[in-house]
Amino acid sequence: MVKGFHSKILINCDMGESDVLPMDQEDKDVFPFIHMASVACGGHASNPTLLLETIRLAKQYQVKVGAHPSYPDRENFGRKSVSLSADTLYAEILFQISSVLGICQSESISMEYIKPHGALYHDMQKDLSIFEVILNTLCALDSRIFLVVPAFTLSHEHQHAAKERGIHLIYEAFADRRYTETGHLKSRQHADAVLNTPEDIIHQARQIAQYGTVISDQGHEIQLAADTLCFHGDNPASVSALKQLKKDLV
Repeated sequence: MVKGFHSKILINCDMGESDVLPMDQEDKDVFPFIHMASVACGGHASNPTLLLETIRLAKQYQVKVGAHPSYPDRENFGRKSVSLSADTLYAEILFQISSVLGICQSESISMEYIKPHGALYHDMQKDLSIFEVILNTLCALDSRIFLVVPAFTLSHEHQHAAKERGIHLIYEAFADRRYTETGHLKSRQHADAVLNTPEDIIHQARQIAQYGTVISDQGHEIQLAADTLCFHGDNPASVSALKQLKKDLV
């Protein structure tokens, strides 16, 4: 487990991922059941008013705040790769993170981590140069800010790059996503990529939390040690599972 985080697995959820005002009641209802809120900051969703509301709710429920930056691609909800130069990507991530950091400072709450969203999250695993841009952005702001990365699949080169810069990593698993044999998330292009019953999500979450393993899409058990479990707030089955599970995972 990373320094500064609980010994037991933490629950995180991506929050503020719309432009609807006021915030959806479903989003508000999630806060009592999570430890970490990854807050959308304009790249794929959100707006200044929603961002402020989300951070205030996190403060109210004593939830850790993290920035959830993405490629600048609202049309595709940040789920498609965008080809950007290193300088442009750096500026984009810096701009998005800074919006969260600034509002957190105004509300007297810490921004403790960042978690890249969608295609950016997947691309940083495949492309070390993208990962290094994210690390360099954190170094420019505050190297004490944690970076959320996928459990199991991060290469030694990625881990070395983070260690070299003094950036601490939080390893994340997904309670409501299907895993492949290689430990990667199954593409959303497949119909079974997202678990859609509370029972399946509860079973997978408990297995990850208790045993550090998960059953792949081929039915095999693979290692998946994680510091935090992600539940998606836009998946009703995931929200239902989350409300049942928190008492078991904390």
